[in-house]
Amino acid sequence: MIDEGVAVAVLLAFAWTNGVNDGGTIVAAGSRVASSHPWLPVVILLVALAAGPLVSTRVADTLASRLVSFEGQGGAAALTVALVATLAVVWLLTRQGLPTSLTLGLVGAIAGAGLAAGLPVGWSTIGWVLLVAAAAPAVGLIGAYLLQRAGRPLLGPMPRVRRALPRVGFLLQCLAYATNDGQKMLAATAVVMSVAVTEVGAGWWLLTVATFGAGTVLGFARIGPTLSAGVLPLRTEEAGYAQIASGAAVLGSAAIGSPVSLTQAVTGGLVGAGVGITPRRVRWRPVARIAIAWTLTLPAAFVLAALLGLALASLP
Repeated sequence: MIDEGVAVAVLLAFAWTNGVNDGGTIVAAGSRVASSHPWLPVVILLVALAAGPLVSTRVADTLASRLVSFEGQGGAAALTVALVATLAVVWLLTRQGLPTSLTLGLVGAIAGAGLAAGLPVGWSTIGWVLLVAAAAPAVGLIGAYLLQRAGRPLLGPMPRVRRALPRVGFLLQCLAYATNDGQKMLAATAVVMSVAVTEVGAGWWLLTVATFGAGTVLGFARIGPTLSAGVLPLRTEEAGYAQIASGAAVLGSAAIGSPVSLTQAVTGGLVGAGVGITPRRVRWRPVARIAIAWTLTLPAAFVLAALLGLALASLP
């Protein structure tokens, strides 16, 4: 078994890492919207995240109970093992400045930890989640491409509308993250506290959100430039197209309760916005490196979580 204090510490470390990886990426886009008030995107994101459970908890329910049944003895310990494995894999990739997918890592780690602990694993649900997760970057890419191709002639004579696109896109991304990607923290909090998702106390949730915010501030300088400048040299309207398309893709996934990485969808959107002008605008080498990180994340988290789970089970 794992001490409750250790489980809480791992939970908060997981929230902090989400801030570094996910929050830093979202705020990087928001900083283009509010350059004179750099703190404003952080505040907007945190308010949206805190209020997310009031809108929907479908994704949190999927992560907390439909992938693996964490109810009963050993459930919290298995989830803690999954969080540790996810943190380890993502930490290694984050050190390289790569915005990998915490959601992919957590899905793989949950399956590995559940298998090692002998808990019921919903393999069909996991397959469905991975299918939707793989589709999200493609939907973001296609959506941004179509918006770019249609928007340039339509919005050409309307510069104010073009300048407003990133604002709309950023708000949409904050809502999408709060109702989908960010709910992995809500699910983890519920399992660690051994309560239903809807029964997570406001104090615990706000503490998790505040920890996420601290990670966001620290991670913005490291992760943000890799995504926004490394994949595509952004213009204002291109950023808006990518944000709107990726936000819509993630919101659609939230509606069906499937956890999807906003980082993946954003990257797809950036590529689509660039290809909509010319494929030469996209920096394909960073795109390939990010894709490799995604490919490695899930199997690495699965194997590590399974090994850690077996090691924990062997202790007296």
